[in-house]
Amino acid sequence: MKKLNKQNIIRQAETFLKCTEDYQHRKSCGYDENFKIDLVLAKENTSDKDEVIAFAQCEDMLMDLELHRNEAIVLDMAWMSFDVICEYLSSGYKIVDMSLDFHGGAWMDIDEYGIEDISKDSLQKYLKYCKQHGITKAKLYEQADYRGEDIMKYYQKEKHPFELER
Repeated sequence: MKKLNKQNIIRQAETFLKCTEDYQHRKSCGYDENFKIDLVLAKENTSDKDEVIAFAQCEDMLMDLELHRNEAIVLDMAWMSFDVICEYLSSGYKIVDMSLDFHGGAWMDIDEYGIEDISKDSLQKYLKYCKQHGITKAKLYEQADYRGEDIMKYYQKEKHPFELER
């Protein structure tokens, strides 16, 4: 099977979102704001939409999009905790795309609650994603109203076997 690329995964999630009853209802009623995708996760090396999960946000609601079940669940909350993201990262999922607002919320969680109860592996996967995609305190301050500490201080660059410790 052919591996899905990032844009195809995001497109599948957006298409699924736009077909949900809640999205269609808001659209037909002329609401100013509708759900938008804020987080897309996929199993490593996926070749199937069955391995894609997304979350969309609108006002104070969060929609969990389970593409493999053809199911969308609206939750009465505007944010999910960073613990939930870590659970997915621990289960073999990777972040395909994440909005700056969601990053801001994740950084607030980490800043407020610390890293003691977070899986080190999941935290490092998340911080590596941030590093690779230019997610910084300055960027979140400017574009997502984040006012906490710089959590990149917890990032530990992976050591390659050929690198000697000093």
